[in-house]
Amino acid sequence: MKEIQAGEPVFGTPDPDADYVPREAAYGVLSDPIGRIALVAIGTGRNPEYDLPGGAVEAGETIEDALVREFGEETGLKVKPGDALGTAWHYWHKPDGKRIFNHAHFFEVRSVSENAAKVEADHTLIWASLADCIARLRHEASAWALTRWVRINGSGYPRSSG
Repeated sequence: MKEIQAGEPVFGTPDPDADYVPREAAYGVLSDPIGRIALVAIGTGRNPEYDLPGGAVEAGETIEDALVREFGEETGLKVKPGDALGTAWHYWHKPDGKRIFNHAHFFEVRSVSENAAKVEADHTLIWASLADCIARLRHEASAWALTRWVRINGSGYPRSSG
């Protein structure tokens, strides 16, 4: 696991009496032609959690490979990584109670096709406005990444749709 570098934000407050599992992860920001952002609704009940598509880097994978795999598994979309938006750290608890210290790598992505094998039945692709995304995202680090994406793209967003 890498160490926190100068300028990398850290989100969440750790429980000083708990152990956290370090995890490398990759997430993507994809917009459609009218400016909506791809999110995944996680869970099958009435109150899903929302996140940017992405997840853990598996052994032997590059960060970019993990991004493509996770995006496809969660959304059914095949994507190509674009510009890096930055990295952030965040403390969080998975629904099973496991405590994670996530080193999240965020990228702009471009949609290539809808041929990826969606395998995560509890993840549903939704498209939402930027404001809705920032309000709904379960992780502050993801909201930070969306803000970075807007600042990098300026008033000319979206540019990751094609």
